[in-house]
Amino acid sequence: MKPRFVDSFLYAAQGIRTAVREERNMRFHLCAAFYVYLFSLFYGFGKTEYILITLMVCGVLALELVNSSLERTVERPAPDRYMTALDLKTGRQLWRANTHKFREALGGSEDGGTAYAKTMDGELVAVETGKPEYTEKWLCDLGFGYDHAPCPVLEADGVVYAGSRNGVIAAIDAATGKLLWRYRGGDSAVNDFTKGPDGSVYATLIEGRIYRISGKTP
Repeated sequence: MKPRFVDSFLYAAQGIRTAVREERNMRFHLCAAFYVYLFSLFYGFGKTEYILITLMVCGVLALELVNSSLERTVERPAPDRYMTALDLKTGRQLWRANTHKFREALGGSEDGGTAYAKTMDGELVAVETGKPEYTEKWLCDLGFGYDHAPCPVLEADGVVYAGSRNGVIAAIDAATGKLLWRYRGGDSAVNDFTKGPDGSVYATLIEGRIYRISGKTP
C-alpha cells in the first residue's frame, strides 16, 4: 500500500522534530536565526531584506538537515549491530548478541574480566568475559543521545572512560555502572584515551585538545 500524499508531510515534520531534539547544531542554528530576526528589528529592514534573510535561514536549516541525514546513513556500516565473542585459542564463536545497537567502540577491564561496548544510543554496556553466553553486568546511559564516535573505551583505576562525537567525556564507576561525571571538552569527537605512567588518563579530541584526567572527579 502506497503512503498517502499527506503522510510525506507527517514524515518530514517527524524528521524535523527528531533533528531539533537530537542534533545540537540544529538547535544552535535555530537559536541564531531567532537572534537574527530579533536584532533585525533595530535596523528598519523592508520586505525585500526579510525575504532574503528568510531564504538564507531556510537554506542553512535545510543543509543541516541534509548533513544530519547523511551522517546517520553513512555512519551505520552494519544494520544488525551484533557483539561477538570468540575463543582466543580456537577462534570458535562463543556467542553473538544484538541486544543493543553496539558500536565498534570497545574496551576491556584491567583484570580482563569485563568487556565494554558503547552503543549507538549513547549507552555503555559491561559484559562478562569467559562466559559461554552473553552475560551483561550493567548498562549506563551516558547521556550522549545518538552517537557514532569510534573512540575506544578505557578503564583505569576502577573508572571507565568513554567519549562522544560532540567532545563530551564521561566517567563511569567500573564496579556499579554508575555515571560519575560528564565534561564537554570541545566540539569535535573524542579521539582516544591513554593511561600515563603516573596513573593519569589523557583524552584527546580531533580538534587538537588534550586533557589530563585524574581521580573520579572531572
